Amino acid sequence: YGVRTWVNQHIELEQRQEEDWYWLEAQQVHDLISHASKADCGEYWSDAMKVQFDMALRPEEIVMVQTANVMRSCDGKISHVFVCPLFDDDRLVRDLKTANSRASMTVSSDDARDALERRAVKGNLLLFPRLPSECGGREPYWCRAKSVDPFEVKHRLWRPTIWDKHYLARLREAATAAGTIDADRLDSRTLRRTRGKDIVLATLSMAATAAFLRDNEITVRRAYAKRLPK
Repeated sequence: YGVRTWVNQHIELEQRQEEDWYWLEAQQVHDLISHASKADCGEYWSDAMKVQFDMALRPEEIVMVQTANVMRSCDGKISHVFVCPLFDDDRLVRDLKTANSRASMTVSSDDARDALERRAVKGNLLLFPRLPSECGGREPYWCRAKSVDPFEVKHRLWRPTIWDKHYLARLREAATAAGTIDADRLDSRTLRRTRGKDIVLATLSMAATAAFLRDNEITVRRAYAKRLPK
């Protein structure tokens, strides 16, 4: 098991190294989120983008964040979000990618803070449940299937692959509307990767960037070293 895990990790690192990562500049991020907010059910999707960008969340983590894990400072403002696996009592329902993924993330922008406020006051278990009245689309077929996990149905969980498909579609739709972004090169990790790039340029530290992204420093070094000024 140890050897297999090691091999898989290194294969993944090589695949990441070969990927054509697409970065956005600050104005492009603004344009993307602004146009997303104007679409049908735009508040839901633009809020997801604001939260992902601010805390550099992995796509699947956006729909795992629980309302109870939105933390406030003494002045009542949202200050942190705790990212952790999702449990139904003692049963693991959704896990994080790595052990390092579990962390308390600082909320740094007013846009993200406002988005979190809007989502938190709804009182759902999750900040971004799959509710057609909020995110659009039709009622998922699995809500009517007897074999589906009752916890998944009750709390309207997104399935990771389905979420990724819908989220990417919204990103590309907004990018096309903006006209300043290559929509075909966007993927659901672009905002996370762009935030990482910003941290690299601000700190000039791979260790600090890896800590912020909750990722392996080797992976971060390979991906971001070329972004450092000569």
